[in-house]
Amino acid sequence: MSTSISLHCGVCAQYDLLRAIVFLGMHGLNKAEAMIAAAHERFDAEGRRTDASTREFIARLVTVLGDSTQQLQAGKNDEHRNTDT
Repeated sequence: MSTSISLHCGVCAQYDLLRAIVFLGMHGLNKAEAMIAAAHERFDAEGRRTDASTREFIARLVTVLGDSTQQLQAGKNDEHRNTDT
């Protein structure tokens, strides 16, 4: 997820991060991209979300991240069990 006062900066940041994730062979979320433009209109000076639709969108992203984490953890546990038998 990226936030910026413009859309372009967030896109560039996410693209560079994705390249690093692929290079390092890490697990990433490919389908849950979030680029929040006009961040100065959606967050207050302390970084709290002020926009209801942005709040709901971020909540859905966090849910996807949690689900993906559980799937990865379950896969690691299954792989570990298979090598011990």
